[in-house]
Amino acid sequence: MSRLLIPAFAAIALACSACGPSAPPSGQTPGAAEPAPQPPASSPPAAPTPPSAASGTAVAYTCTDASTVSVAWGNDQARIEFADGRAISLPKAQSASKGGGEVFVGDTVSLQRDVDDIQLFDGEGPARRCSTQAPSE
Repeated sequence: MSRLLIPAFAAIALACSACGPSAPPSGQTPGAAEPAPQPPASSPPAAPTPPSAASGTAVAYTCTDASTVSVAWGNDQARIEFADGRAISLPKAQSASKGGGEVFVGDTVSLQRDVDDIQLFDGEGPARRCSTQAPSE
C-alpha cells in the first residue's frame, strides 16, 4: 500500500501547484505591469557656437567693399539681411570635409562661416569677405 501512496501524493502535489495562483517575484505585487522603457534623456549636445553667433541672434558684419550685412544663425540655417533691405534664409549644407567652417547654400547666394568671419557670394560677382563689427558703445 505504501508503494501506491507515494506516487499518489506526488501526483496531487503537482496538480495543486498548477491550481492556485503563484506568488509574484519579490518586490512586485500581483497584476503589476512592467514599467515601460524610458526614452533616452536627450540627444547629444550640438557643437558649440561662437559667442558672437548665438543661435537666433543677429550678428552684424562689415565687408571689404564697405557694405554691411546682418546674419541670424539658426540650428541648420542662416538668415541674411542685406543693407538694401533684401533678406534670404539659407539652409546649411552638409560638408564633405571637416574643419573648413560651415557652408550655407541658396540658389544665387551662398555663405561660408569660419568662427567670426564670413565669405558671402551674392550672384555672379566676386566673394565678399566680412568680419564681425565691433560692438558700439
